[in-house]
Amino acid sequence: MKPLPLSDHRAVRVYLTDDDYALNEGPPYDPKGNIDPKAWRDLTVLPDSVALMTTDAFTLAIPVLQEIAWAWLEICDAMPADSPMRIQAMAALESFQGATFNAVHGWYRIAGIALRNAVEDILVGLYYQNQATKRSEFDNVTSGKARTPRRGEIDGELLKFASRELVDEVNALYQDELSVYVHRMSDGTLWKSNGPVFAPEQFNVWIGQYDRAFRLLARLIDAVVSGACVEGWQAESSLSVLRTRSSRIFLEGGGDRQAVRGIDRARQRPCPAGKGCAAFAPKLSSGTGAL
Repeated sequence: MKPLPLSDHRAVRVYLTDDDYALNEGPPYDPKGNIDPKAWRDLTVLPDSVALMTTDAFTLAIPVLQEIAWAWLEICDAMPADSPMRIQAMAALESFQGATFNAVHGWYRIAGIALRNAVEDILVGLYYQNQATKRSEFDNVTSGKARTPRRGEIDGELLKFASRELVDEVNALYQDELSVYVHRMSDGTLWKSNGPVFAPEQFNVWIGQYDRAFRLLARLIDAVVSGACVEGWQAESSLSVLRTRSSRIFLEGGGDRQAVRGIDRARQRPCPAGKGCAAFAPKLSSGTGAL
């Protein structure tokens, strides 16, 4: 093991103080460091090492992933007050953020399960969004007092608003890809490990699933929620270019020192005429420049 040089901003851990929280109860936190050093190393060394390698290899893609995750907060604010989708968009925010954290630290299976949770949360919200008479049922489902509706029931409701092609795309991602993370052995078919390990090929697979999950859910929300305009703001195909090229540079020993030109990560994509909408995920330009 070797410590990071202090010139690397990732070398020093920080913690939040009372002043950093909007709401806080109880006495101020005072770090003690009483945990056994070996136990602490067992908890942190492997995932920390993977996080360092991942953030060096995918320097450009990871901030975009984080912005996509935070887009769910904007989506939440744009949904009707106290509606099922407003509640479920906040749940998706947590799942997308958790998926990113786990993928960066090499827990790819957990990252895939978190994405699956996000898709399921949004599908449940959309199922109940236009069924006001089932509000108590929705509350029971989301509080764990009742079972989630069967997928056939959910599909039937979604097909009142969305195309069969779109619903089938979402189901294929959920059942054929994301569910594999749940119903399989814990050692990876791509990453060949039962613990955190840096596997750029698997990270690329996961980024593709992350990107498609957001874009498909955005299209579904636009179809089901009246007046929504989520699809107008989303990361496009250049995210795929970022993930493959960043990992290639890393594997060839160049880190991510060479700049990828032509990226306008925060450029607004106009919404369709006549629709009011909020700002969601970043728009990426189509070109990435020479590497």
